[in-house]
Order: sequence, then C-alpha cells, then structure tokens
Amino acid sequence: MDDDSSSDEDRLHIFQEEYAADDEAWTVLFESSSSEEEELRVDRPRTANKRRDFVDAYMRVVSNYFNGRESIYNEVDFERRFRCPRAVFNRVHDHLMGTPPFEQYKDPTGKPVLYKLCLG
Repeated sequence: MDDDSSSDEDRLHIFQEEYAADDEAWTVLFESSSSEEEELRVDRPRTANKRRDFVDAYMRVVSNYFNGRESIYNEVDFERRFRCPRAVFNRVHDHLMGTPPFEQYKDPTGKPVLYKLCLG
C-alpha cells in the first residue's frame, strides 16, 4: 500500500511539473502575441466625415422617379427600387402629405440630418 501511495505521489508530482511547464509556455505565447499586436497597431488620424448633399440627392430621386410621364425610370424600375408599385406609393404619399411628423431636423452644428437619431 505504501508503494501505491508513493507511486501516486510520483505521478501527481510529474503531472504538476508538466502542467506548470505547459502553463508557462501558454503564458509566454500570450504575452508575446499581445506585444506583437501592440507593435502592429498604428494610430492613424481619423478621416473627416463625407460631405453628402441630401437635398440634391432628394431632388434627383424626385426628378428621376416622380416626374410624371417624363420620369427617367419606368414602373418596373420604380417597383424594383421602392419595393412596391407606384400606385401604392402614391396612395400612401397622398395620405401622409401635410402631416407634421415629416420634417427635416438639424444637428447641433446646424447641418440637416435625416433622423433625430443622428443628433449629437
């Protein structure tokens, strides 16, 4: 019985040494990879926001799709772009026309934005 307990202790000791060596290897590996990542990281200056002309884009959409018989795009193009027939779109538009929720908002700098979520 004494031999069994000493052999168990020997196996436990060997396991602990192997585990400690593996743990040390993982620690070295993770420390080296994080330092390499820090060396590879480059602080780049932030790019300026793109200047988008929402008013001009709106005017182009209106002239291309909602210009009566002179529209550039036909019914098939309209339905592909807006995912509904022009008649349905016009019915919804006529129903909502003049209701107050449709207004253009301005951000804190005075620039027009599409949604209130875009504010500040």
